[in-house]
Amino acid sequence: MATRSRLIWIIAAACVVGGGIYIYSSATLRKDSAAQAQAYVAVPVTRGDISVTVPASGQFQPAATTTVRPDPNLPQRQITQVLVAVGDTVDAGQVVARVDTTGLDIDLASAKSNYEAQVAKLNILKATPTSNDILQAESQVRQAKISLQAAQSNLESTQNLVKEGLGSQSQLLDAQKQLDAANAALEGAQYNLDQTKAGPTADLMQAQLSAVSSALSNYRKAQIIWDATSIRTPVAGTVAQVGVNVGDLVSATSVVQVSSSGTNQVNSTNAICVIIQNNPAVLQALVDETDVSRIRIGQKAVVTPAAFPNEHLTGTVSALAQETTTTQNVTTLAVSINVPNADGRILWGMNADAEITVLERKNVLTVPSTAVQKSGTISRVNVQDGTAVVPWEVKTGATDGSRTEIVEGLDENDVVLVANRGATAAGQSGPPGGNFMFRALR
Repeated sequence: MATRSRLIWIIAAACVVGGGIYIYSSATLRKDSAAQAQAYVAVPVTRGDISVTVPASGQFQPAATTTVRPDPNLPQRQITQVLVAVGDTVDAGQVVARVDTTGLDIDLASAKSNYEAQVAKLNILKATPTSNDILQAESQVRQAKISLQAAQSNLESTQNLVKEGLGSQSQLLDAQKQLDAANAALEGAQYNLDQTKAGPTADLMQAQLSAVSSALSNYRKAQIIWDATSIRTPVAGTVAQVGVNVGDLVSATSVVQVSSSGTNQVNSTNAICVIIQNNPAVLQALVDETDVSRIRIGQKAVVTPAAFPNEHLTGTVSALAQETTTTQNVTTLAVSINVPNADGRILWGMNADAEITVLERKNVLTVPSTAVQKSGTISRVNVQDGTAVVPWEVKTGATDGSRTEIVEGLDENDVVLVANRGATAAGQSGPPGGNFMFRALR
């Protein structure tokens, strides 16, 4: 009986110990699961946009700048009119200033008259002789022959008179001169007939062509000088600077600014005015050399002018400098960003900041970047399998630092686990929220 009673107590003690072990194990498992739950936050995979930007800053410049100068052929002349002011809008070909024209009109008229006269001579030489011209030349030959025969007869008669003592030596000398003159006249008439039939010689034609060319050159130069007295802008745009006043002397190389005190100042830039094209305005911005490899022509940029801090303008990268500059050990590259400026509010020299979009993904699957762990070329995220947290391999794409694109391995509304650093730091507890999708390792 005592033995049976002892056995009962042994069995009872064993049950108590076993129950205690079971209760302890269950509590430990629950504690481990709760600790694991405290370490993570469940985050769904969602669609969104990823954008990466590069900062830049600089000053606005015009898209193009044109300095209007006098024509190189213009002699020094006095400004009689200045027809534009700073801020005026001008068209291509518009007159911006005029100079004194005294005497230049006479030079032009004289050059034109000489040119027309030389052309008329050339046309006469080029003209084919008419039958009337030839008949006239032949008539001159016949008249010259008749005159020669008369002179010959007169000489013979005079010689006979001298032999008979009825004539003088002076009469004989005069008769000989008349014969010589008649011979020369016949030769000239015959030459004229031959030339009329043959037309002008090559040398004569070439000489006249040269005369026409020289006269035309002088005429054109006189016309250019006359036209240059009205100084025009070759381009359309806005007047940014005016460099002359009425009374100043301008030439191809300088502007002499005449003062009322009699002290003249020579401006060797000879600029009449400066025309700018300021739409688009061009932000000459500097970017750090570490970002240069990501900048491309055509990329979009958000530009914020310092003068309009609440306005964010959309610009486009239009050019990249071909060399960097270093200032105080900081190396940068100049980037041109075109910004629409139809209203002209953006002025030459204004400062602005820009954010250049170097990477952009629209409507892609994303997760917080903190959810992704990388090991070499392998990327993984944590997912929940029952009560266990397991790694799941994914293929990632672009990232903006806070979110990362998921290219393969997850679908929209899948759930990943992100380390709950905030909860751990605050000593908070609680299981991951949401419904977890099971993901087996591939």
